[in-house]
Amino acid sequence: MAEIAKDWAEELQDYPEWALQKAFRWWTGRENQKRRQKPVPGDISERAHIELSIVRAAQIEAKNASRAAPRHDTTPAERVRPDVAQAIVAEAFGSQAMPTIDKRMPREAAE
Repeated sequence: MAEIAKDWAEELQDYPEWALQKAFRWWTGRENQKRRQKPVPGDISERAHIELSIVRAAQIEAKNASRAAPRHDTTPAERVRPDVAQAIVAEAFGSQAMPTIDKRMPREAAE
């Protein structure tokens, strides 16, 4: 009996508990045509490997996404002068152009 337990432990040691639980549930479920037979370690190992396929797919996707991620330009953007910005707004909105906003501090604006 100890040798059988050792065989099971050795075969399934690399799988996370959740994948083994799903594999055992699948084995006894109606989707498995062999559910009335006793499984051997390789049967559960094979199904646990299938259960882990979603994890492997996510790892591949994450690796591909990190390679394809756009690199952000770190050079500072050129600032537009306020009069040019106002002209752009006036051209875009026509007569409904936004009023000029004085961004100086209130004390500076009064001077």
